[in-house]
Amino acid sequence: METRLTIARNSCKPIALTLSRIVDHKNQVSEDKRLDVINKIYLEISNVIAQSFVKNEGDIIKSIGEWRQINAHKIEYNDNNVFLWNINPIESLDNYLMKDISYYTLVSITKNSDHHASLVYNIKDDVYICATKGEGAIIENEKLRADDSSSQIFRFICNDKHITENLSNIHSYEEHISSSVVDDVFKLISGDIDFLIINNFDLIRYQALILICKEAKLIIDLSKTEGDKWFFLASKARVFNYIVELIR
Repeated sequence: METRLTIARNSCKPIALTLSRIVDHKNQVSEDKRLDVINKIYLEISNVIAQSFVKNEGDIIKSIGEWRQINAHKIEYNDNNVFLWNINPIESLDNYLMKDISYYTLVSITKNSDHHASLVYNIKDDVYICATKGEGAIIENEKLRADDSSSQIFRFICNDKHITENLSNIHSYEEHISSSVVDDVFKLISGDIDFLIINNFDLIRYQALILICKEAKLIIDLSKTEGDKWFFLASKARVFNYIVELIR
């Protein structure tokens, strides 16, 4: 997988320059312009990846049109025993227009619906975070491992109002404000929070985070709700079982 991660990194290199050429921070970006920017970045990334493959090596990249049609709650594509690349070109262009917020490109590589490699590129800071199945997660060639230190207060981020209200009524739980899905995951890895709950999790856009969390030694619960949507819980190992029992 090392070769594929190198290709993924190379595909992200032109993004910052491309954005600086086509996005004006002084003027609001219209919805049409926003879609144009996302399409252009997606095409640049996918072209670099496609041009890097050995012929018939068995890798598939969805076109931007196909990617937009994928339902976030259903894995509607079948990788058919080949490596399937899932690209999220920009986590949020709205975030890009706010200079104090980081913004990201995410790439995940799966085979038979199993996560094999992930890359998250912090465009603003030019930092790469990678994970390979069974080999751990790294940030700029340094091991990335979740902080499992203990404290008397359980700090959390949650987008489910009902769960948040229940937890907030317990004296030992402290809610933190979400900034973005990717930022929230890195807050968890760095130890700023103890667990993260996302109801109605967008699996297609944020698939790359699942392997990074696992390889950073967080415990993950990714399950379907009654509404056929994804429920995502990521937690430090020491509190996982207790949180699951509390919210179920």
